[in-house]
Amino acid sequence: MSLNKLTNTIESIKEISEKHIVDISREDLKIIIQNIKDAFRHKDYAKLKEKIDNITKTFVINWKNENTFFVKKIISNININKGIPLPVLSICGEGTREIRFTKYLSYFLNPQKEHGLKDKFLKAVLEHECGNAGLSPNWYGNCIVISEIYLGEIREEHKSINCYGDIGIIGEDFIIIIEQKILSSESDHPDTDLGQLERYNIALKNNLEFSDKKQIKIYLTPDGKQEIDIHGWLPMTHREIINRGIKLLKLESISNVGRENLLRLLIDLAIGPYEVLENTLDEIVYIANKLMNEKFNLRMALKFNRLIEENEQVIKLLLEG
Repeated sequence: MSLNKLTNTIESIKEISEKHIVDISREDLKIIIQNIKDAFRHKDYAKLKEKIDNITKTFVINWKNENTFFVKKIISNININKGIPLPVLSICGEGTREIRFTKYLSYFLNPQKEHGLKDKFLKAVLEHECGNAGLSPNWYGNCIVISEIYLGEIREEHKSINCYGDIGIIGEDFIIIIEQKILSSESDHPDTDLGQLERYNIALKNNLEFSDKKQIKIYLTPDGKQEIDIHGWLPMTHREIINRGIKLLKLESISNVGRENLLRLLIDLAIGPYEVLENTLDEIVYIANKLMNEKFNLRMALKFNRLIEENEQVIKLLLEG
């Protein structure tokens, strides 16, 4: 490779880094730099080093411009020593237990419970789906919320199979069923080859109590990664509930008790089965302080970005909630 051609290549890399700096990882930079080193003869190393230094300086300047405000916000708003809202199920090691987690969510969806939110959380979580289904604007009034709701039965080879959904929300002319899966997939049944959601569809169709009602069927998972056909059920993720809950947290009409309770629920949803919080937050705040108070360290900056990306929902809740 000629010196002129290599110089043009470096300038192109520099231009790309200035425009898309957030997409360049530490490993990418190492590969770029090593390739340039390999292409150069020893006598050109001084010029090479100067160009590499310029690329690095550009990266650092852009990173600081992009992240300094956010890093300072982390430092000023997250203080483990002063305490954080406690995610009830996750700290008890119950974040992966679907039954307990479903009852917890069902409690907050129920306007009759003493969580301090009345019907606001129910409305916030399901308003989009209910609007698309054509329900009346005040659909959430006088709803009945049931955990482990009986959906009906199906018949298979002279056997009766009872079907129960995780959460049922019954209105005058509609029923909403939420089936939640955290670490598992659809449950099999020894007496049929039908999948769980298929069985539920048949049971609802045959149940005279629900067959004439509008049916909104929701399949809830932490991240929305389904490898199965969900047979007409609407996919929903914990992330969607969290984002809708954050909007609710910002309302002035929410009581302090309701806000604190909701924040704990949303943090539980954000952590889910991953069981990360205090140690990770400690590390994020530690790195943030290092980046602001000591000489810039590229490795730390990239690790900070990775930790923020991996814990985006929890960070968002703590900063905005």
